[in-house]
Amino acid sequence: MPDPHDRAWKPIRVGAIDTVFLLDSIRVPPPLAVDGAPLIDAWNGGLECSLFGGDWQKPIAFQYARVLADAGMPDLCVGGGMRGAADIIEAIMLGATTVQVATQIVIQGYDWIARTNDKLEQLLEQSGAADLSTLRGHALRVRNHDAPETVRPVRAVVDPAKCDPCGVCTKLVFCAFIKSQASRVPVISDACYGCGLCAELCPQPGAIRMEAA
Repeated sequence: MPDPHDRAWKPIRVGAIDTVFLLDSIRVPPPLAVDGAPLIDAWNGGLECSLFGGDWQKPIAFQYARVLADAGMPDLCVGGGMRGAADIIEAIMLGATTVQVATQIVIQGYDWIARTNDKLEQLLEQSGAADLSTLRGHALRVRNHDAPETVRPVRAVVDPAKCDPCGVCTKLVFCAFIKSQASRVPVISDACYGCGLCAELCPQPGAIRMEAA
């Protein structure tokens, strides 16, 4: 898809298309052991598995939403990896008019809808927004295209006092800079460039934090 920020490119509006559904279920090779077998204990056979509703799905859905919103698509139904009210609001701020959250309802039951609606009300009150519609595309409007992009160097650091070695960061993040130690807290090398995925996936609050490099 062309870059909508390229001034030489103009979005092509097709009258018959007024809604795009971003419902996805990407299939990829599973993590493999050295013998070629999947490292997923409860799964055998096959060379691919679905990441539907997983942590890798949401960034892809958000990126498609942003690109299509920038291209001028009037209605976007975004789905894939949405886990709660904060994800729903983020999708809306990137241009979604509707957010699909079927996976969480299947996993947690219909009560999840009421709980999420309550959380949405709390987040709206905190933001000062009148309703969800006023947040649509907000992230696109606040960008400053004239300002140079800057990045503050950071790296991940493990807090030994808060880390109870569970293996999430060493087995699920697939990071070359994180090394496991038998029954001890993992070690993150100085080569870490601070993507933040390990801190996001860590189930223990504060066990991995991002610090200035």
